[in-house]
Amino acid sequence: MKRSKAGRFYQSGKKLQIEIKRAIVDQYGKGENVYTIANETNLDTRTVKKTLEEYMSTGDLDYSGKAHGPKTRIANETVLLAIEYYLHQKPSMYLQEIQKRLLSDGICLQHNVPSVSYIHKIMKDRLGYTRKKLTVKAKEGLTDQVQVKFDQFLDSIEDINPLKFIALTNRPSS
Repeated sequence: MKRSKAGRFYQSGKKLQIEIKRAIVDQYGKGENVYTIANETNLDTRTVKKTLEEYMSTGDLDYSGKAHGPKTRIANETVLLAIEYYLHQKPSMYLQEIQKRLLSDGICLQHNVPSVSYIHKIMKDRLGYTRKKLTVKAKEGLTDQVQVKFDQFLDSIEDINPLKFIALTNRPSS
């Protein structure tokens, strides 16, 4: 057991108790600053900041990073269609750009956006791209008509309940 500068005993590598994390988030929600919270909880300010950043990025108090192993992400049909559309619209698009576009268009959230390597795998295995296409189409498909169609597509899938969609696709064939 080690002793922190604030006088609290801790074990290196052991995660903070959920009750303490909850207290940190609650106090921050009430408007207290990081330094006040650190003093009241006898924690280092870095620990408080890290806990708050972790909570804000994941929305989970019990998030333990890679402790549960890598997350397997399965791209749904919406993500596949969006990636295919982006590549049709701009074939020279980088993988990071695709990832950012999935977030900015609201197709994925921060916690379920595919990684760059997974986007590459989708392009290669499921969409049939063998290499990055550097040929640029005229105006790269950014016509007003194409943009309107994409906006209509996003509006149409916005209200789809994924559970109903899965139930429809998993029906036994007759």
